[in-house]
Amino acid sequence: MQRKDGRKLTKDAQQELRVRVIEYWEKSGNMRLAAETFNVPYVTVRKWVNKVKESGKASLDEDKRGRPSWRELNEKQEKRIIRLITEKNPDQLKLRFGLWTREMVGELMCREFGISRSVWQIGRYLKEWGFTPQKPVYQAYEQDNEWVKKWLTQVYPKIKTEAKRRRAMIFWGDETGVRSTDQRGRGYSLKGETPVMRKTGKQFGLTMISAVNNRGKLYFMFCKKGVNSQTFIRFMNKLIKSQKGEIFLIVDNLPAHKTKTVKSWLEEHRSRLSLFYLPAYSPELNPDEYLNQDLKVNITGKVSLASVDDLKKGVAKFMHRRKKDPKQVKKYFHHPKVRYAA
Repeated sequence: MQRKDGRKLTKDAQQELRVRVIEYWEKSGNMRLAAETFNVPYVTVRKWVNKVKESGKASLDEDKRGRPSWRELNEKQEKRIIRLITEKNPDQLKLRFGLWTREMVGELMCREFGISRSVWQIGRYLKEWGFTPQKPVYQAYEQDNEWVKKWLTQVYPKIKTEAKRRRAMIFWGDETGVRSTDQRGRGYSLKGETPVMRKTGKQFGLTMISAVNNRGKLYFMFCKKGVNSQTFIRFMNKLIKSQKGEIFLIVDNLPAHKTKTVKSWLEEHRSRLSLFYLPAYSPELNPDEYLNQDLKVNITGKVSLASVDDLKKGVAKFMHRRKKDPKQVKKYFHHPKVRYAA
């Protein structure tokens, strides 16, 4: 006779079955006969009988399937842990690591409530709370959070309003250096066998200035000897020649952007270009930074380079391809950190 699957019964039916089996066992004194009579596995009947012997018939009401609960934190404790790992970094709480890992959350739980759990169990907690492992965005200690907040809520909205009033085009500019030694990206290989990408042992690089806007426009220029006030002015001249109307250019606080020579040029061309500065140490607020990342992943990370000419050709080809693809340029403004500029 095929046994019934008790898991398919309702809770009330399961409870009634347990009671009837125990009553039959009490009358007959035979667990195996009770198992055969009610078509229940003998090991299950023995488990029920042992529970009744140890804790009485009331224990049958507490019978549960599956693993025992792994939770030890109560609701109030969980809320405190969630608040701490949401609002604070581990170093702010004097823990030994700068990011919230399962180990750091475990140390926090132990310090706060004296509860020690395995990293696997802590992972279950984090998953239930809505946390996922993510690659961090690095932030400089020197960054002024209050100034960043003011930039997002007051300064940039005023720039945007003024640009609209004057029908000016807002561009975001940045400089980047591309090196032959830079290694980014990933490639498939057999498990345990690290892929090899052949490159020259020579070290070389180039510097590039670029500017993007949220309408999908992109301009760039190579610099032979790095960025100084003269190269920056040359790029701004290139930018105003490319546009008929006025330009608002937003850049970082590089010293070359603030020299007397630059200020003098800006005064002469104030009807064509106005310069604004991002909060210091805040590259994540500049959409052009995401163009730089895209460039480095797709050139130095995936292309074999033998000389500086190969590097320049590769970068130029990539930048021209992006320049012809305004939809891709607009995607640089989709990142949560720069969505304010979209």
